[in-house]
Amino acid sequence: YTATRRFIPHSLGTAGFFQRLQALEAPHAVLRWFESLPQLPAGEDLDLLVDDESLTAVRELLDSGPGVQAVDLYSVCGAPGADYQKLPYYPPYLAEQLLDRSVMHRDLCAVPSPHDHFLSLAYHAVYHKGTASGLPTSGQAKPVATRPEHDYAKLLERMARPLSVTLPITLEDLDAYLDSQGWRP
Repeated sequence: YTATRRFIPHSLGTAGFFQRLQALEAPHAVLRWFESLPQLPAGEDLDLLVDDESLTAVRELLDSGPGVQAVDLYSVCGAPGADYQKLPYYPPYLAEQLLDRSVMHRDLCAVPSPHDHFLSLAYHAVYHKGTASGLPTSGQAKPVATRPEHDYAKLLERMARPLSVTLPITLEDLDAYLDSQGWRP
């Protein structure tokens, strides 16, 4: 198993995949872009975190037939083929915490709790995407990336309000906030 990228089998479809995942009682969380599930915007993949004990069963489920929906599969400890550039996607203690506090979304799949969703998306934007996230830096009026994949600044601002998180949405300020919350790598 060397590839993180897997595909939900056509025979299951997205909703069927999540039903099977629930039947397996596999601790999991769809990390982001889950608001419209079981539909996904065209070209969007699922980023799925699973606990290490369920990894083999989830891989077998994803590999059970020709696939249609792309899934990037990550495990808590970043097992080979479920890693991010040969490292765990999040530090393992944070990944376990995220799974433990996940909530059901539309009785379909588990997703991060609202605060963990904010933290994990900020982590993704700051540490995985960096300047490619389009987030501005503290001394800069305009974002570095001219065409980011998502408007992380707007999304994070919108997510922060109901959580009473008030800070400038810049790479440096998010890094400092993540550090204060124990979420710096």
